[in-house]
Amino acid sequence: GTIPGQFFLGMSLPLRSMRVDNVVWTDLTDATADIDNATWQTNLTSKLTQYVDVVGGLDITAWSKRGLGDASIYFGWANDIHHGDGALRKVSVHVSGGLSIPTGYQRESNIAFSAPFGNDGSWGIPLSGGFSANVGDDVKLGAVFDLLWLASKSKVRRLKTDALQSEYLLLTKGDVTTCPGLTMKANLHATYRCSDSCKLSMSYQYIQHEKDVLSKAPTGYDVAVINSMNSLAAWSSQDLTIKAQFEGFFGNEEGDERDGNEVNLALFYKLPLAGKRSVSNA
Repeated sequence: GTIPGQFFLGMSLPLRSMRVDNVVWTDLTDATADIDNATWQTNLTSKLTQYVDVVGGLDITAWSKRGLGDASIYFGWANDIHHGDGALRKVSVHVSGGLSIPTGYQRESNIAFSAPFGNDGSWGIPLSGGFSANVGDDVKLGAVFDLLWLASKSKVRRLKTDALQSEYLLLTKGDVTTCPGLTMKANLHATYRCSDSCKLSMSYQYIQHEKDVLSKAPTGYDVAVINSMNSLAAWSSQDLTIKAQFEGFFGNEEGDERDGNEVNLALFYKLPLAGKRSVSNA
C-alpha cells in the first residue's frame, strides 16, 4: 500500500522450429585447367558429404528441428501515471529482471548447420525497462530497452587449426570455454487504435551483440586461431516491423465490454534495414 504501481512475476517458454534446406556443394575448379582436377572432382569433391562424414564425423547436409527454447523467469514493477483529459492521457513505466534457464535445444557439434534454440547452454540474466505514453484516445508511443548477460559455458566445439580455414569444414574438436558477449536491444514503437477491435503499430529495433571469446583452449591449440571464427565476432542489426492486431471479447458480463475472455490475432511483416541478417553456425 505504500509503493505505487504493482509488482508482477512471469514466466515464458518459447516453442521453436528451424530448418536449413537445399544445401548444395559445388566445386568451382575448372576441370580442364589441369589433368588432375577432373580426378580430384571425381574421387573427392563429388563425394564431399560422405568424405567429410567419414574423416571428421561432420554432417554437412540439410537440417531441421522443432523443440523448446530457453525458459525465462522474471520479476518486475509497473506503474501508470494518469494525466486526466489533456493531450497526454497516461504514462506507463516498467522495469524487470530475471533468469534465463538453458532448457532449449543446444547446437550439435557433429551437424554443421544445426543452431541453438536459446543461448546454447548458458544461464543468463535479462534486464528490461521501458515506458509508453498515451497521446489522446488512439495513439500510444513508447520505448523498451533490454540487456542480456550470459554466463560462460564449457563444451566441445569444432575448432579452427588455421586462421584461413573454412568454418563449414572444421573436422577437429576440443573442449573450450565460451564467454558470450553482452546483448543490448532498443525498441521504439508507435501504435494507432483504429477501432475497439483493431490496432496498427510500427516499431524500430536495434540489437547489438558484443564479441564472444573462446578461452581455456586444449593443449596444442592457438587461442588467437580458435578465436578467428566469424561466428564469434560482434554484430548488430536493425529492423522495422509493421503489425496489425485484432482483438475480440466473449463471455462478457452485461455492461462491461472488457470483462470476459479475450482473443488476439496479430499479423506482422518484419523488414530488415541493416546489419546481420542470419546466425552463423560455425
